[in-house]
Amino acid sequence: MRGRKKRKKDKREALIIHFQRRCMQRVGKILSSKEITSKIQKGELEFLERQSIRVSAFKYTHEGEDYKIVYDMERKAPITILYSEEVWQKKQAQLLT
Repeated sequence: MRGRKKRKKDKREALIIHFQRRCMQRVGKILSSKEITSKIQKGELEFLERQSIRVSAFKYTHEGEDYKIVYDMERKAPITILYSEEVWQKKQAQLLT
């Protein structure tokens, strides 16, 4: 007897999984994609730039450090989280010492 077939992940689910992995890697914990989406839609996060027709970047502050969240407006899902310039410079300085 065969098991159930696995349902193929759609693009939105894949983006959210990628976002969660990057949160663990860069922030140290998983941030809620629903909470991030809600804050973006309510205008609570500072808009940084529009990267394409469907992709925009927003500034997000967590525990006193700023991050850049890249967001897919069409799929209403965060794509990734990046270090801000200041945080990135701190991380590089720590690695060099």
